[in-house]
Amino acid sequence: EDREKAAVAIQAAMRSRQARKTNAERAAERVAKRRQMQEEEAARKAAEEEASRLAERQRIAEDKYMEADVDGDESVSKEELGKLIAEMLAEQGLDLASEVIDDFVARQFAEADQDDDGTVSF
Repeated sequence: EDREKAAVAIQAAMRSRQARKTNAERAAERVAKRRQMQEEEAARKAAEEEASRLAERQRIAEDKYMEADVDGDESVSKEELGKLIAEMLAEQGLDLASEVIDDFVARQFAEADQDDDGTVSF
């Protein structure tokens, strides 16, 4: 009878230990899941913020493009682009020599004017 009681006590202790381990595992899983959800939320917020920044940059680019298109033909000439770049640099407090701006505009314009019509469309 004492052996049976001892065996029952040992089995109960083992079940209790397994239950504690299971509870600890569940708690660890909950912590891991919570951490994953927080990371996913942070990634979602970061993606939304980046999308918002990109949308704002797009809006600014479109506004600047419309400002540069002084003749309203929905395209920008090399001269219009040069004026736009110079104005944007001045707004940022950058005073570059006109030769530097002209060289930059010529290189960028050559890449952007894909149909060689002397203008760039947005």
